[in-house]
Amino acid sequence: MSGISISPKKLDLLLVAAQAAGCALLATRFHPPIIVTAAYMFVPPVVYLALRARKQLGRDLLGAVLLGPVFGFMVEILGWTNNLWTYHDRWFFIPARLFGTPVDILVWCFLWALYLGFLYEHFFEPAGPRGVSKLYLPMLLFALAGIGYMLLYPALFKITNAYLVMGLFLLWPVAAALYWRRALVWSVVPAAALGLILNVAFEWASCTAGYWTFGAHYLGVVALGGCTLPVEEILFWVLVSPLVVLCNFLLFVKRA
Repeated sequence: MSGISISPKKLDLLLVAAQAAGCALLATRFHPPIIVTAAYMFVPPVVYLALRARKQLGRDLLGAVLLGPVFGFMVEILGWTNNLWTYHDRWFFIPARLFGTPVDILVWCFLWALYLGFLYEHFFEPAGPRGVSKLYLPMLLFALAGIGYMLLYPALFKITNAYLVMGLFLLWPVAAALYWRRALVWSVVPAAALGLILNVAFEWASCTAGYWTFGAHYLGVVALGGCTLPVEEILFWVLVSPLVVLCNFLLFVKRA
């Protein structure tokens, strides 16, 4: 009787998916501090995938900086300017805050973006030019300038239905990638779907533990199993954000 064979990439995929499922169970059962949740959700698969095959590590690290803490900080500024969510300090390990944003959140954003980049590169990235896009540095400088402007003039960013406006605005990289990099967009969709597993797990863990709560005006709220989440949080963060991050990766990080 012949044995069952499985390709190395399929084995890697099964192990990454199993690790994501295990993290989901641990996070929702034990509710550790957010930095611990981020570490065991993202560090093991990132290290494993880095050891399994050579990665464009420099490019991916640079991409994770832009797509995680830099872009993420812009979202955070809009969040606390409009009181979209409130963090509860008992769940944060690093006491420092950067203009109202816990440093733990920015570390989490970096690890999350690096994880998504590794998923895409390892399993789905088609062969092509290597290196960093020529648009990376201009976008980084533009984003940093935008952060400075938002911090200097926060009143300009107080918006009615802020979460809805922000969520719709964040979809522009998807539209831009469909226009300029259409052939590659479909290669990021499976990676975004894998990232969705941990997004759902993390959102459930954060809601049930009370890492943060919501108290602004939203389109509506959804109550599920003791958790109450804004509709915008489910649509734009839980479901769409991995695709947004990876489309930004195609536009500003991956060399064309």
